[in-house]
Amino acid sequence: MKILITTGSWSAPLVIMESLAKQGHDIYLLDNDPYCAGFHSKYCKQGIVSPNESKGSVYVDAIENIVRSEPFDLLIPAGDLSTEFLSAQREKILPHVKMLLPSKELIELARFKDRTYQFALANGIKIPKTHFPQLLDDVKRLIPGLTFPCVVKKPRGTANKGNAYLNNAEELLSYYEFLSPEDGWPVIQEFIKGDFYGILAIADQGEILDCVMFKSHQKYSLSGTAAYCCSVVDEKFLNTAQKFIKLLNWTGAINIDFLKDRDGDFKLLEINPRLSGTLGFACQLGVDLPVIYLALARGQTVKKFEGVRYRPDVMFRFVLPAEIIFAFNQKRYLWQLFANFFNFNMKTDIPWNDFRLLVWKLRHLRWYWQGKTKESKGMNEKFS
Repeated sequence: MKILITTGSWSAPLVIMESLAKQGHDIYLLDNDPYCAGFHSKYCKQGIVSPNESKGSVYVDAIENIVRSEPFDLLIPAGDLSTEFLSAQREKILPHVKMLLPSKELIELARFKDRTYQFALANGIKIPKTHFPQLLDDVKRLIPGLTFPCVVKKPRGTANKGNAYLNNAEELLSYYEFLSPEDGWPVIQEFIKGDFYGILAIADQGEILDCVMFKSHQKYSLSGTAAYCCSVVDEKFLNTAQKFIKLLNWTGAINIDFLKDRDGDFKLLEINPRLSGTLGFACQLGVDLPVIYLALARGQTVKKFEGVRYRPDVMFRFVLPAEIIFAFNQKRYLWQLFANFFNFNMKTDIPWNDFRLLVWKLRHLRWYWQGKTKESKGMNEKFS
């Protein structure tokens, strides 16, 4: 098959590409960055430069032109915005190439956190205590009953991007006073201490076909992509996630994040309507979700889920770049970064079997630090 995958700068598309290329398929990668590391992977048949996904209709029109002019068997939206916009305008794409997506309504429910939480509340799924202000006056009325710190979440966000952790009423009011119109009205949630739990799955009409469950300590996850996670086998968590997926009647890839509080309750944080960055971990545990995704997209019969088939308590490091960035931002973890290279029981996202991809990932890491250095220098000059 000839397969086109979006969002080539993210980690999950690279894993999808490798998995399906090993099955003998030709993989083409889309990204707005002409220096995308994935373009240099030995598993990439060709890299195609596209407009930035944030451009919405312009992006969709460009993809339509690509799939209209060159025949592809399958298009896999692998990023948040590509999934959202290609779903919303799927009528332009589906006449030319197949996509595996749930309904537009479900994609919107997943992409907008306020809708996600309202759906959860209506269906008995636990969430952190959440408020839905629509005016600044609503925020002012809520303040006496809030406990600080609290979390403010923009309706559209990726991982923790779009979230703010506010320590007092003054910070909260200032946050809302300076909102941009495109931000919508963020929800306010209680801050709960606990570990983050996630499930990455392929589902068909609300039934899990296969999955991997994992957890990450809260201190590693507040800034976005966690530096470390650990595989888990937890029947209560699996039942909670399965109930939610069944309620959604979901078909396709899905990643759901929860927080386990001190009482042992799992509370929903967000839905990602795609294969997430933990996909590489899943594959290293022996759960090749892209193969199942492809079989489902092709209409093939997929064996029903018969339970977890991976080892629990396996640690995974997101070295490039999350662990390195985390360690250099939190200097006390630098020793752990270097010590981890001597722990051969930990799995990593380092593509040792794809030398050109590794070289380009390291280049991107260097460019990241050069950019941070310039940014820091600029700020110092500004305030000197």
